[in-house]
Amino acid sequence: MIRSLRSLKLGLIITFLCISIFAKGQISVHIYGLVDSTFSMRFKNRTLLVREKWTTNFGSGGRVVDVKLSDKGEFQSEVELTDSTAYLSFEFEDENLVLNENGKIVNVSVPTNMPLVHAFLFQKGDSIRMDIRKNGMILFSGRGSEKLTCQWEVHNTPIIPESINSRLSGLYNERKFDAFQKLTIQSVETSLELRRAILKSYKGRIAESLLKQLWIDAVSVPEYVLLQSNYNMHRSVKNKSVFDDTFLKAEEKWFKAYVDNVTSDEFAHSAYYAELIVLRESYRLKIAENLDTGSSVFQDLYQKIVKDYSGDLRDKLIFTLFETMIDRSSTEAQFIFKDALVIIMATRYRNLLQELGSRKFSAFPFEFYDAMDKAHRLKDYKGKVLVLDFWFTGCLACTYLNKAMHPIVQRYKGNNDVLFLTISTDPKANWLRSVASGIYTSPGTIDLHTNGLGYNHPFIKNYGIRSAPRQFIIGKDGKLVTISPPSPYLSDHNSKRFQELLDRLINK
Repeated sequence: MIRSLRSLKLGLIITFLCISIFAKGQISVHIYGLVDSTFSMRFKNRTLLVREKWTTNFGSGGRVVDVKLSDKGEFQSEVELTDSTAYLSFEFEDENLVLNENGKIVNVSVPTNMPLVHAFLFQKGDSIRMDIRKNGMILFSGRGSEKLTCQWEVHNTPIIPESINSRLSGLYNERKFDAFQKLTIQSVETSLELRRAILKSYKGRIAESLLKQLWIDAVSVPEYVLLQSNYNMHRSVKNKSVFDDTFLKAEEKWFKAYVDNVTSDEFAHSAYYAELIVLRESYRLKIAENLDTGSSVFQDLYQKIVKDYSGDLRDKLIFTLFETMIDRSSTEAQFIFKDALVIIMATRYRNLLQELGSRKFSAFPFEFYDAMDKAHRLKDYKGKVLVLDFWFTGCLACTYLNKAMHPIVQRYKGNNDVLFLTISTDPKANWLRSVASGIYTSPGTIDLHTNGLGYNHPFIKNYGIRSAPRQFIIGKDGKLVTISPPSPYLSDHNSKRFQELLDRLINK
């Protein structure tokens, strides 16, 4: 009897372990393979960043798994997924502090004309070998690899080929905007047909539910490209009504091509669709209200999303709106932030928005240094309104901003309630020479540097600063007021609004 009980107990333990091992295998994907040494040599980095993506704009974050590379570039890792399917991007951080349009994070596979992060749809239980070539090509093999190969082929189908792009440049220079738009639409339509053909060739080899998901992605990206193109062209076009009408008809045709038999939840699962909708609705609002494409419609767009959408898609759209526009519309975003947290029902997107707000709206406890290497910290300036101005040597726009800021700094000279801090990302020696030149800073500013950290400085990384000039305003209570105040160098109107904001904060 005792032996039987022991055998039963041992059997239960073994069964439990087997179930645990099996379950673990079912909630993760196994990736392994080889990364061309070009990447590690270029970025001085032997860590491949595998990032789970909810959204795919270049400013988006996501849970990251650090995958170490061997000296030969080999890697192997188990990556836990949040859902049965998840999008993963593969990146390197540039240790050379080289700043590009995406910051210091470089995607290993960036297809032609790809305006969003290149992310791949994985499924729980996948076991994928990835050979990442120096030209960004990725070869997939192993269990579940067919859908990944399909995605690579689809997303590397040019939306606007180089030959077409060359002709578009000629039409733009000739100011033939109608012809420009027509050729762009034709190029996008051709890309859509090719993408559809690729997906159809995988019918029967990839599950129908996954093919539908990939089709939503495949259509969303080209339409996003056309929206961007129209955004950029809108200001230059004289007959805006005809220009917009042509675009809206083409865009509506594409939308109908994939809206049938697709549920709201299926749209929400796409990593690309939410980006498209936010851009589309923003553009349509500006057309309806006859606004310049550079105008902010943050609050109106938020109300439209809440009114016209529901479920997970609405929640994801709200988060995507904040994530993509918070830098340009920080004052409006703060105003409706609490309401958005109440509206969002999905825990995932509520948590993501809460984290984004904490990062963007709370003043990060900075520490910068002066010429004597004395540390200047946020806590040292409690009770003061602070204007932070980030710049680097060689930044032409930074010199324009400094010229516009000079009379503003002089206006508040002697006012103990406000201080102007300039922060350079240059190495100290370069910074000292540039400060001495007088074209980047003004008399009366407190000139600081990052102590050699450049764009790796914690404050800069926290706010995702990728370009300059960039200004921040912090209130007397040490809380962040805005990360995108009116830029004084763009217009006299902006300069007036900038000073009105400072006056309100000083007198608060």
